Amino acid sequence: MTTLLMDVLMSYTMRWIYEHRIIYVRLYETLTTEELALYGKDLAALLNAAPEPPVHILLDDTDLKQFPRHVTDFRPIMGLMRHPKIGWLVAYGNPNPLAHYVSQIVSKVARLRYKRVDSKREALKFLAHITNLDYTTLMSAAR
Repeated sequence: MTTLLMDVLMSYTMRWIYEHRIIYVRLYETLTTEELALYGKDLAALLNAAPEPPVHILLDDTDLKQFPRHVTDFRPIMGLMRHPKIGWLVAYGNPNPLAHYVSQIVSKVARLRYKRVDSKREALKFLAHITNLDYTTLMSAAR
């Protein structure tokens, strides 16, 4: 089941790809620290709407060009990364080594279960495995 909840005219979009279980987030162009705070509020709304944990996040940063480079820039969302309903954050897309490094540091500081894979297909296979959901269903929902 796919429900579009938010489609922000900024540098991110987010929606359920599997209701109350998996959130798809797409980051693109330039993500500012101000947008991180809004991103956090939007993500919190989705997490709070889920009746029970875990809620996993599928993060597509393929088209992300610029992003905050310091761990302190992520303060607005650090508390959210410890939200009791968050399961895994599975990221794919951006080949930038700095993006990988910043993601790893932020996830370690926030004690977030984080996995970076090479492709959307690999990310969905991992999510299908940990949720016992059908891979084909997830692939269709994530289009």
